[in-house]
Amino acid sequence: MLEAKKETGKILNIGVCNRFDTQINKIKELIEEGVLGEIYNVYISFRSHRSIPGLGGAFTTKSMAGGGVLIDWGVHFLDIVMYCCGDPKAKTVSCETFSKLGRDIDDYTYVDMWAGPPISGGTNDVEEAVTGLIRTDGPVININGAWAQNIGKREMFIDFMGEKGGIRLNYGEDFTLYTVKNGMLAKTTFDMQKKSKFENEIEAFLEAVKSGKELASSISVNILTSRLMDAIYRSAETHKEIEL
Repeated sequence: MLEAKKETGKILNIGVCNRFDTQINKIKELIEEGVLGEIYNVYISFRSHRSIPGLGGAFTTKSMAGGGVLIDWGVHFLDIVMYCCGDPKAKTVSCETFSKLGRDIDDYTYVDMWAGPPISGGTNDVEEAVTGLIRTDGPVININGAWAQNIGKREMFIDFMGEKGGIRLNYGEDFTLYTVKNGMLAKTTFDMQKKSKFENEIEAFLEAVKSGKELASSISVNILTSRLMDAIYRSAETHKEIEL
């Protein structure tokens, strides 16, 4: 697809709508302005309690979905980190994936299930959980994700940890800035006018069609996240660290 874009000179953007979200761009601005200082560590958590989607169907069939929770949820979290941190170059990836709780489809007890109900005799050959560590030429990125876990909590957040300050982004909600000011610990929340990120994305695409300007959602940028996810899966399959 990238080669086809280059050969034809056409515009090819990926639907990474979070890159057009107002507050995500505000976080990116704060990082670029140096408010957090050097960001040395980013922690990503996308975890839920027993909520594998459509167990036995398309969501859990690798030949159709390509993967499990990493492709379904993780891609959006990784994309936000890559975008806000300036698309750092990955050096090594060490990850593991798990499929434990949904192995027996008929015996799977769940809290909720979109794209359900479970399909008895169906296929489940994707990961329901992933954990790992990515070293980059910027921050170290820690991943902890699960469609299903035996912990009754749902956590959807990203922590950007810098030498001067930190930000917790509650995915799809708001964010808080933690700093030190005049010898005091400070916590800042923000209130801003926000337009739909999907509207922003559409408007940006139309402008790109007119101007030819390459957007932050161009495949030439987003292929970096795809390669990173491929390395995560290769590390999990081989149980080894992958060098990039």
